[in-house]
Amino acid sequence: MKKRKIISIIIYLLILIGFIATVIWLHNNKSQMDTNTVAIIGAVLVLVFALGFAILVKAVMPTASYRCTKCNGTFILTTIKHMTKLRLVGKSYMKCPICNRRAWCKKE
Repeated sequence: MKKRKIISIIIYLLILIGFIATVIWLHNNKSQMDTNTVAIIGAVLVLVFALGFAILVKAVMPTASYRCTKCNGTFILTTIKHMTKLRLVGKSYMKCPICNRRAWCKKE
């Protein structure tokens, strides 16, 4: 599992370096290209960057389960909920998918 995270971070860093290098290249050569070409290359860059970010989040995201303090139910978060939860040491404030109430849930 740790090896997978390291590989994902390396892949994301390579995508980030490629993104920055391409933006610099576009900035230096935009006078030689028409507007449509610059727009297409820019859109592809944003798509590749977003895909790399999604891969990184999915690889680094913990797969720990949480226990609701109100209903005592155990559940695993989705990627979006993991990114948007309010965190405190050992607990996270979120909506429990079992009882549909907001509570400080403990990480299992």
